[in-house]
Amino acid sequence: MKELFKRLNLKVDVENKFWETAYKKAVLEPDIPFFITQDFVKNIQEKYSVLPKNYGILLSAIKQIQCNADLCLLSKILYHLLFLKIGKKRIFAGFELPKAPKGAENTLAYDLFSVFPIMAHIPKSFALLEQKGVEKEICSRSHCQLDTCISEASEKYNKPCFTTEFFMCYRAFIYLNVLRIGRFRFEVIKKSNLNAYAFINNLGEVKILMHGITLNKNGNVLGNPGCLDEQGSFVAKVYQDDNYFYGHSIDESTCLVDNNSIKLDKKDWQIIYQPNDAIIEVHIPFDESFDDEYCQKSYEKAREVFKKCYPEYEFKCFATSTWFFAPVLQKVLKQSSNIYKFRQKYNRFPAKCSGLDVFNYVYKINPKAYAEVNFDGLAEDNSLKKGLKEQLKKGEFVYEFSGLFKF
Repeated sequence: MKELFKRLNLKVDVENKFWETAYKKAVLEPDIPFFITQDFVKNIQEKYSVLPKNYGILLSAIKQIQCNADLCLLSKILYHLLFLKIGKKRIFAGFELPKAPKGAENTLAYDLFSVFPIMAHIPKSFALLEQKGVEKEICSRSHCQLDTCISEASEKYNKPCFTTEFFMCYRAFIYLNVLRIGRFRFEVIKKSNLNAYAFINNLGEVKILMHGITLNKNGNVLGNPGCLDEQGSFVAKVYQDDNYFYGHSIDESTCLVDNNSIKLDKKDWQIIYQPNDAIIEVHIPFDESFDDEYCQKSYEKAREVFKKCYPEYEFKCFATSTWFFAPVLQKVLKQSSNIYKFRQKYNRFPAKCSGLDVFNYVYKINPKAYAEVNFDGLAEDNSLKKGLKEQLKKGEFVYEFSGLFKF
């Protein structure tokens, strides 16, 4: 295995017992795995219809992958590792998919081989979803996310590919934890780690109290872009006695944290979310409109599906983290816009973030830091891009904040 890793320049702990076990299985199997064949891919598409856009390019990559013994062996190892339902850090810590040798004229085999071990799990995953009572249309749409990931990666890197970030992301789909229902992808999080408690009173009003995180003097997370000054910083923590909950609440106009602690009377307020609760995390594909009615129906359908098909969990809230929740968008969005309406559904609060998602998703560039961005060169071919560009040039940051609402 060490020699394989060396040839592919893989940075994986070679003493990792999971990789060692998978390797021992892989070397005993045929050189060309069953899932890197045209017959297999054609059968997957005919039976499950999960490759509406990238079916052809995957077929064209098969012969090149078959001619690369190292990629075939690594594909088999990944196939066995994907059976393991344990945290990715225990298996894939530091893992990066191998890149084609420098100067290679055709890189298609390296760029797409990692799709195939994932595809090999679709039949079993599809069957298990149906056993749980998930509707066939939802099963199919959920696994079409593989095709969407290929398209998103290809757009991001300007060539047909399936990179490490998308490979890691898609692992969750194999384990029945992510379903595409209507407008969104909904992921089961068994034990959540949001840095907040949420409370509701008899009037249905929700109050967020931050917990277990350090804020700067302005109420943003210390360490976020533009939030490095430790002077005046404070640690937010929720605690309680017999009569009250205590903690630092959110200024609803800015979504930043108030430095002054408040108390909530237990007679009036009850907890609807606390860290480690089971939640549904909402992921936002960019392949459909944000029509408000469609979004609301998607939440309603998700609530129905997860209550029926995942009764083993007591879900407390829907939650997500996104640049849509950045405070600066209040200066950009019209109240009639669908993104504005999407924001209003959630009780928003600061989160640890890079502030770079806006460049990835809006401007289609991939900077490592704000200092790398030429703000003058940003596109402004629609009102959102233009408005964000104006704010960025003024020194504003577009933070990825979190938000939740009751399940």
